[in-house]
Amino acid sequence: MAPTTIEDFPQELVDEVIDRILDKETLRSLSLVSHTCLPGSQRRLFESILLGTGTSFIDTGEESFRNPVLFANLLLTLTQSPHLAPYTKTLIVLINDGWDYETEMEVLGNVLPKILPLFRFLNKLVWKQKDHKYIPPVLYRSVAETLQLPSLVSVSLKGVPVDILQHCSSSVTQLAIWDPPLNKNFADIFLAKNATTSPPPPTATSQSHAMLEALLIDDASWIVNSGQSNEAAIIRVLQSNIDVMHLQTLIISVMYCQLKSHAEVAKMLRTCPNLQQLSFAPTFSALHDDERENVSDPINLGALKALKTLHLGVQSGFWTNGSDATEPIGWIISLLEKIPTSNVIETIIISSSFGMLPMNTEYFGVDFNPYTQLDKILNKENFPRLKQVRFHVEEAPFYKDYVGADHPFKVRTDWVKNKIRAGMVRLRFAQLIRFSSSKWFLDVINVI
Repeated sequence: MAPTTIEDFPQELVDEVIDRILDKETLRSLSLVSHTCLPGSQRRLFESILLGTGTSFIDTGEESFRNPVLFANLLLTLTQSPHLAPYTKTLIVLINDGWDYETEMEVLGNVLPKILPLFRFLNKLVWKQKDHKYIPPVLYRSVAETLQLPSLVSVSLKGVPVDILQHCSSSVTQLAIWDPPLNKNFADIFLAKNATTSPPPPTATSQSHAMLEALLIDDASWIVNSGQSNEAAIIRVLQSNIDVMHLQTLIISVMYCQLKSHAEVAKMLRTCPNLQQLSFAPTFSALHDDERENVSDPINLGALKALKTLHLGVQSGFWTNGSDATEPIGWIISLLEKIPTSNVIETIIISSSFGMLPMNTEYFGVDFNPYTQLDKILNKENFPRLKQVRFHVEEAPFYKDYVGADHPFKVRTDWVKNKIRAGMVRLRFAQLIRFSSSKWFLDVINVI
């Protein structure tokens, strides 16, 4: 009896086994030893591709090409084997500041515009620029053209001008915007002196607006580092070629020190009446001198009639005057108090970065626990469908691997948990309270 080989198994069974293999080297080996394994292995190897420059990369499992020589090799492979590019559904481009940034940008500017048109069936595009440095205009043009692919569903852009969204295909339903350069417009890039030899920007898509289901806006870190105002970030998103009326998930993190930012967030929420999941994690900072009086927050979550999951987080200090910091939980309570009893909220998540754990509040010698007030608000009368209140108490992730149980960071975290338990007596007995030290709310809301 002849021995059984891989070729003797049904192709469907072989493909199913290949789909369960995660190791890239194993897939490459299978593609070399068996014709039966070749199509499935190639499909898996090329279904997700990462192109990157510079350093500080995290291994995310994609087929990676991380220097100019490999860019050229990829282009040669795709042109000589045209059946490979249609396999690619996810493309990730990471631009970091390497040791020879200008040379890498020159090579990338020559190769990437030739590679991107080959990926005609992309479902997801991730483009992340770590630093707001010079990018050849031809690369921005390539991004704009890729955004127009009718197969594109998910887009994540970091460091890219917001107005590039006017080129978004109507097929896009998930969009993430990280750190947009607010002092730079997509169209202006092609008017710069160093762009005179580049082709003009592509014409904006004439298709109907992209009807988003999920949107993430995060410009807090860029604003903090640059010192610029973010008053135009949300407005630019609302003015772009996207439709947020049917938005179900909104994740927003912006600087919240200027009053204009308050109004922008309020306008965004009024534009998204069908939200089911909302994460609002502002980065608080010092108010300007002319804004320290009569500070009011126009945010009213009561208009979100379909909201089921609400995440509120604080990422840094909110100083209303020169000496006193506002209790983060106080800001959260003020938002919850405005929500009408007709709400359908099932899950509330409250989190803060390690640097903003709630403070020890003592007034006139009496220890005041703000969570007692929160416990009174979160009752069945105010939130009739509430099933869970989750507190994310970050356990100093940068220290957890090499500090002992008695380290001040650990002690501080335990103190906060005990403070919450002591204040939330009613919810604790109702077994509605949960604690988590995972990164923010990723176990509840799927981030784009």
